[in-house]
Amino acid sequence: MTIKELQKEPFGDGDNMRFSRYILCGCLLISHAFTAFEADGTPADKLTIMPQEITTLKVPLKLGFQLGMLARDNSAFYAECFSSDVLQREITRLNQKLEIGLIVKHQIDPVSATIKVELQNTAEELKGLTLRSGHLRPGKEYTARAFGVKIRGDRRVILRIKKENSNQPPVEITDKISRWRRESKLEWSFIPQQGGGHLCTFLIEPDSTIKLHGFSLLPDDAVSIWRKESIDLLKNTGAAYFRWPVVDGMNYYNWYDGIGALNGRSPVQPELTGLTHHDFGTAEYVDFCTKVGVEPLICVPLYTPVCSDPRVKDLATAAQMAADWVAYCNAGKDHPLALLRARNGARKPLRVKHWELVVPQSGALISPAMLAENCRQYIQVMKEEDSSILIGATLLGYDTATLHALLLRIGKQLDFVSCYAAGSAEIIKKFNNANGCRVMFADTIMRSSEDTRVKEIVNKLAADTKLPAEYFIKWYHSLAIAGSAVKRLELAYDGPVCLPCYAEQVLGLHHGSTQLSTDLGLISAMIGRFPAVFPLRSELLPVKESDYLMAQSAWTEDHTGVVVFVYNAEPVARRLIVDFSKLEKNFDFWSIDQLGADFSRPEKGDALPVNRHQKAGPVIKHIIECPLEAASFSRILITE
Repeated sequence: MTIKELQKEPFGDGDNMRFSRYILCGCLLISHAFTAFEADGTPADKLTIMPQEITTLKVPLKLGFQLGMLARDNSAFYAECFSSDVLQREITRLNQKLEIGLIVKHQIDPVSATIKVELQNTAEELKGLTLRSGHLRPGKEYTARAFGVKIRGDRRVILRIKKENSNQPPVEITDKISRWRRESKLEWSFIPQQGGGHLCTFLIEPDSTIKLHGFSLLPDDAVSIWRKESIDLLKNTGAAYFRWPVVDGMNYYNWYDGIGALNGRSPVQPELTGLTHHDFGTAEYVDFCTKVGVEPLICVPLYTPVCSDPRVKDLATAAQMAADWVAYCNAGKDHPLALLRARNGARKPLRVKHWELVVPQSGALISPAMLAENCRQYIQVMKEEDSSILIGATLLGYDTATLHALLLRIGKQLDFVSCYAAGSAEIIKKFNNANGCRVMFADTIMRSSEDTRVKEIVNKLAADTKLPAEYFIKWYHSLAIAGSAVKRLELAYDGPVCLPCYAEQVLGLHHGSTQLSTDLGLISAMIGRFPAVFPLRSELLPVKESDYLMAQSAWTEDHTGVVVFVYNAEPVARRLIVDFSKLEKNFDFWSIDQLGADFSRPEKGDALPVNRHQKAGPVIKHIIECPLEAASFSRILITE
């Protein structure tokens, strides 16, 4: 890797703590930019890393994200380039506008619910069916597929591909239906020369009749049904969990609606989600998690008298449905629900370990005691199906009465707990000290962009740059997530962390491709790719006292290095001296990855542009000096 390539790489190799010597030696050529930082006579903040471990985290500090009801149409994650509705729309168009020489018939298969199209060409030229693709990337190989049966005439099916609104001549590729089989799989591979939507026309020869179904268009590098670039980029964030299903305003999710054949599923609250399909059910969710390499965390809706699903009539029914969900995912082959899972294509258990009860706000009809009792019944029947699962609870309300009731009545049965109410983190911490229940969710300790001091900073920046305050709030929201992670490590909070942000928010979508370009994605990668496991006591002596400068260190998993996270929310740059001499370990190299808001030359767009830096250098006498940009988050690695 060249020095230029290293400078472009935001986060180093990210796979292990042992940086290759030749890379680090190359880094020495650029290290003077940080090690030889020009001291202007002003004193520096000092961080002393102590050898005492605060605790050992059972779950390494890695951030996770939310997942909603993903749809195949125009999704950042699905690889399929034909919309699920595109075939029906084209058939409707052909039936409404008679095309001379082409007779189109269709029927819906009663078993698979797929649409089978019969094309009869009575003209003297090629005729066929046109489907519009989603965005295709130039230079990437794609394969279109369909199943065909010859009724009469020629067996050839020609695929004509043409870029929409382009003068470029179309490309034609031919495949044939087999002589020896009644139904044949047809494939056409091509590489588009231009990016964007394409018209894909399946043509048959004159005086021919052919039945076609199962139309698909996928890039050849697709990972199962998923876009490879999206999978790779989500892997690069180092995410630990995907929490699902999370849809704002959804009262109840019936998991039975999300299994089996896609065309036989009921859409999830279409008036809320706007979806007419149920593409992303339990099997797709677990497969997506597996492909990205994260743990699935399934949210189970807690029953209340205002449950929106008329099929769920009481608490016993709802609790049993939750237990059935556990069995469907984890039971062995002889369980009735395992047989159902096998019939749906998954013979092996899905092995979902983490489950979360979503506890609603208490009210006139729902007392805190009732909610706690409901949770108890859920946990009992779910554990009867699989005693090895971990079950937590997230309280959606903003009062602490339900939290107190939950911890008092069933706290020892919960593996992790989270609450949105102010002061809930302290209540949970006190309970943890006595019972060992872990804390979930960064937003139990997240500094809000509504914080008084943050508002002052944002307003000052807005006045200085003459830009709207909302422009800076976006960056401070991402920075708050980084700050909460540092605080969580400082308090030794252990447990799954799923940010109140969706996986789509870490991917920047540009012209149909995905890039890891959002502030949130970059911060997530800085935390997740070198997770902290053994927090160390850190003594920060700031020149100027501030709640907006935090630093916390930890051993990495193999104890060969120390990772230091530094959060500087102040709108001014600072200098930090890191002293790790008390660790009594000979480290050779250090590197720093830093994101700082670029307030000097803002650009147009949804996100505030940030300065990204990576520097590395030798360790001299167990001390390193790092400049901290204004409103920045840094990850410092000190390695052998």
